[in-house]
Amino acid sequence: AIGRTKDVTGDKLTIEDIKKLEENNRPTILLSINSNDNIPESVANYLQEGEKLGLPDRPLIKQRKLWYKMEHREVPPILFAYLGRRNSRFIKNEAGVVPLTSFLCIYPIYDDELYIANLCEALNDPETIQNLRLVGKSYGSGAIKVEPRNLDKVPIPEHIVDKYNLTRQKYKTTSQQLELF
Repeated sequence: AIGRTKDVTGDKLTIEDIKKLEENNRPTILLSINSNDNIPESVANYLQEGEKLGLPDRPLIKQRKLWYKMEHREVPPILFAYLGRRNSRFIKNEAGVVPLTSFLCIYPIYDDELYIANLCEALNDPETIQNLRLVGKSYGSGAIKVEPRNLDKVPIPEHIVDKYNLTRQKYKTTSQQLELF
């Protein structure tokens, strides 16, 4: 798992990056339990510690049926740091991590490595990054926040789509924008 955008320093997240985070005592493991059945004693004790700390009463956690159960999420090939100041906002998820709340998940319409790599390059192109301002909210110091429903509306210039060979199909949205993810 990856929780903070500052833990990702480049436009790729690799297994080596995860190992470095672990060496620096950054959390990278996500506990995934489906029910109360057959929980080992050590895990039950761990959950009791969370209860003592009041975790089940925190606003987001309180909404869950089982306070410790995360939603199941497929590993996204591309992550998007939806609130940040840095230029590289789209991150190729080579480590296969599941992101927490600091990232949005991007699931390209094609799942082959070449398409994913090309899409990531196109998304990180300076012109595309500049267009994030058209679909997001600007904050001080160059920070931009893009909501999940607006991310797929970011305009990618046609010459960028052509440059990275993303025109395999001709599906377009109602706004005549090519669907890429």
